[in-house]
Order: sequence, then structure tokens, then C-alpha cells
Amino acid sequence: MSVLTEISGPPADATVSGRWIFDRLQEWAKQGPQRPAFVLDHADRLEEYTYADVLRFTDRIAAVLEARGIHRGDRVGILMENVPHWVFALLGILRIGGVAVPLAPALPENSVQRLCSHAECRLVFSDAQNLEKARSTKADVILLPSDDILQSSAPVSAFQAPKDDETALIIYTSGTTGDPKGVEITLFNLAHEIRGVAESFELSQQHRILSVLPFSHVLPLVANGIGPLCIGAAVIFLSSISPQRIVESFHKHRITFFVCVPQFFYVLHKKIVSQVEAQPFLLRKIFGVLMRIAGRISRPEHRRKLFGRIHRTVGPELRILASGGSRFDPAVAKDLDRLGYSMLQAYGLTETAAAATATPEKHNVIGTVGTPIRGVSVKINTPDNEGIGEATLQRLTLPSMRRYCPSKLGVHSRVQAVAMVSHELSWQQVKNEV
Repeated sequence: MSVLTEISGPPADATVSGRWIFDRLQEWAKQGPQRPAFVLDHADRLEEYTYADVLRFTDRIAAVLEARGIHRGDRVGILMENVPHWVFALLGILRIGGVAVPLAPALPENSVQRLCSHAECRLVFSDAQNLEKARSTKADVILLPSDDILQSSAPVSAFQAPKDDETALIIYTSGTTGDPKGVEITLFNLAHEIRGVAESFELSQQHRILSVLPFSHVLPLVANGIGPLCIGAAVIFLSSISPQRIVESFHKHRITFFVCVPQFFYVLHKKIVSQVEAQPFLLRKIFGVLMRIAGRISRPEHRRKLFGRIHRTVGPELRILASGGSRFDPAVAKDLDRLGYSMLQAYGLTETAAAATATPEKHNVIGTVGTPIRGVSVKINTPDNEGIGEATLQRLTLPSMRRYCPSKLGVHSRVQAVAMVSHELSWQQVKNEV
């Protein structure tokens, strides 16, 4: 077997700059100010925000920050559950050139204190659930939501476009292999990441996206937070998260796109299989035949028609499932794909501002993490006979690779990743298409 050891995505879009995210947000708000942007589902009531609301709350939070003496380059922490106000806080910080520091609510109090101190946060946004933990830091604290802030009419200075290398985020890694490290990411990085992922996954304004993963990680922040605002999509948040509420929201909000950890999709797959196994012998045989037929059908929308009952049970409009963060069982991905779902995967690091590779919806090769997104090249150095070796990612739009380490500022010249191996024909087909 021969292997491909180097592959590149389409060239980076030269029109994308550091102000692209705000330009896109303003464009969508101008086209449809009442277009739904965020919905927070409290089970017994809905809290809705339009694109015009997003702009208005962004400006109000930015004005409050300026009134508190926060200037360009100052670090501001965000310690909140996944709610629309998390994104409002982020955009307000970025609006005045501040540096946002996402903090995971799951962290213990002493870890929050350490990261805030290390990042030199001057202020922390918090919700009521995390207020005590936020107040344990030495930073000033602003509670969201707050009527005083969101109804404020204080003016805010004009938006100044950031430089391409100007830090916008410091996202701390999980620390699974050592002490957490803060990775600096720019708006230029985020803009190119959103542009590339939206293109690979073919996301559009028609999508309704369910957000359940914490924004303290860069992938959900891009896929479920600021990314949807750049394509005119709507995002649904849940006041509390459970498997039952997730499935209920698939129906209630007619979700079309869902990003989650592999374990959730394993549970979904197991539930479908167990329900099939509980059917009479004849129905089980028919299901098996349909699965084999589906394996020969290229278009997912046609495969979905074979399993309409399953889709009506899980979610009538749910069609794109995406996963990242760990290996996905190819057997489960193959079954979900045959059932008519587009089971997509992405691979990347915090240092790559989320995904460096992704499986395109129209050329989804099960068992791989896809091909490089726009502006990214992947090369396997000194591969062995099976094509396995050290993988280097090359990207003009990568972060500066500066990392805030616990003791000093480290500089990294490249990102090391797990090598991707595929049959030459599969890679070549995809490469020719891109």
C-alpha cells in the first residue's frame, strides 16, 4: 500500500481580515435585524435574541468595559455556563480590543484563581451560578445578565480593526499532559477558521444549531458561538443539559446541525440498534436489507428516506452530526452514515484555533479526519512503510504559536499531531475535488 504524505486545502481567502467577524455580524443584522440569532430554552419558556440584539448588547457591554477602565490589550475573563450572554461578553471584549480569557465552570476555585492571576485578568464576567468562584479571584467582577448593563445607553468608542497578530483570546489547554498552557489566538485566526470550517461542513443561514459543549474550548466556541453569527444561522442553548433534553430540543427547535463528543453519538447509536433488535424477525431482516442498500446510495438525503421512522423519532430535520476531540469508532460512523446522517469529524488543536482538517459533507471518507481546510497543509515527516510518522501542520493563518506557560513565555515553531493515514486512491480523489 502506498500513502500520501502531504496534502493541502484550498488557498486562504485573501479577503478575510481581523475585522471579518464583526463585518459579517453587522451585515446579517442589516439584512435581517429580526433574524433569530440565539434562543435560550428554559424548558418552560424561551428567551430569544435577534441579530440586532446581538449588536446592541455587544455595544452596551463594550461601553461598560470602557467605563470600568478596560483598554485595548487588557485581559478579561469569562466564567459562565453556555448561554447567549457568554457570547455577548466575548464580543463586547473584542469590540474594544480587549483580550478574552474563557474559564471553564467545571474548574475548582483554586484553578480559576491561578488562571486569572496567570493571565492577569483585570475583570471577570460571571453568571449567578459561578459568582462565588469569580469573586474569589482578585479581579473586578461583572454579573450577567444584568439589567443595569444590558439597558445602559452609555456611548462606546468607534470600532478599531485589530492587527492580524493582535491577541484576541487566551485559551488554556486542559492540562492532560502537564500544566495548562494559555494559547494566544487572534481574530485573524478565528476568522479564517470559521471561513474554512463553514465551507467544509457546508453550513449556511438555514441551519439551526444546538450548543451544549463549553465555550472554554475553542472548537465549540467556533462551531456553536461566534461561527454561526458569521453565516446567519440560529443557535439554541439549553438552561440544563441532559440526553433527554437534547433529544427533545432536536424536535422542539428542529435542529439541523449538532456538535458533540463521541460518547453521545455512541449512546444514540446504541439506542437505535436496541430498538431495531426489539422488532420482530421480519422487520429486523428488512432493516438489514435497507442498510445494505443504503451503503450503495451516495446522497445522504436519499438514504434518509429509507429510514424515515428513525429520523422522525430522533429529530425530523437533524442531518449533520460532527465530532472532535478524540477518535470516533468507524463502525458507529458507518452505521450513522448509512442511516442518512452526515457524520463529520474534525481534527485540530487549541494551537490551530480549532480544526485543521475536516471531513467535507460531500466527500466524507468514514474512518478519517478528512482533508485540510482552506489555508492548511499537512505533511508527514519521515513516514515508515505504513505512512506513520510525525505530522506537521502548516498554515499562514495559524496563531503566532506563543503560549503562556506557567513559568515563562514559550515559543513553538510547529504543531505536532497524530499522523493521518489513508489509501492513496481515497486521498487522491478528495484532493482532486478540493
